[in-house]
Amino acid sequence: MSKSLTFTNEQKSLIWSQFVQPVNGTESEAKHFIEVCEEFGLNPLLGDIVFQRYETKNGPIAQFITKRDGLLRVAARQPDYVGPPNANVVKEGDHFEFLPSEGTVNHKFGTKRGKILGAYAILKHAKHNPVAVFVDFEEYFQANSGKLNSRYGNANIWDKMPSAMIIKVAEAFVLKRQFPLGILYTQEELGLDDDLNSDHDQEGQAPIPNTISKN
Repeated sequence: MSKSLTFTNEQKSLIWSQFVQPVNGTESEAKHFIEVCEEFGLNPLLGDIVFQRYETKNGPIAQFITKRDGLLRVAARQPDYVGPPNANVVKEGDHFEFLPSEGTVNHKFGTKRGKILGAYAILKHAKHNPVAVFVDFEEYFQANSGKLNSRYGNANIWDKMPSAMIIKVAEAFVLKRQFPLGILYTQEELGLDDDLNSDHDQEGQAPIPNTISKN
């Protein structure tokens, strides 16, 4: 995969001073971060991706967290991209038929909608069949809710905006199924709030594949 973006030395210095150095990132972590950004065309200066670093009992962890809009921007540059995902939340009382082998969904809102069951997303492709996915709400909510997982039971974005979050997970899932974006993880999948550079409870959160750890 050729680089989609090349930063100037001035931009690299700005990324270092604005995003990596303030959270005590190392030069090797910064180089890795910039390499991932350039390969996928994600610009931290535009808020596409965030460098995050925190301490654990096994040493510091550095994570590269993609914004959902950043993932969409990467997909939109693919030659066979034909448009954004069609996605929505499914609740109790809705009429919902899901045919993943055909890449189709038949969804109608019920007159009385209950609790969230999950969300679906459909993404078309210029050459391949459309891909449809359904993600279970309880699986992601149990794993990402701040009230359930943080040390002090603090609410996070999953507790405040559950419908929006599960839809974004479905969108990220189908984008990575349809295009080669597999190593990119979004803040929505990891249950992180919009201010990713602020201190927050990381207890119980496992490192993700594009993570650097230094014991």
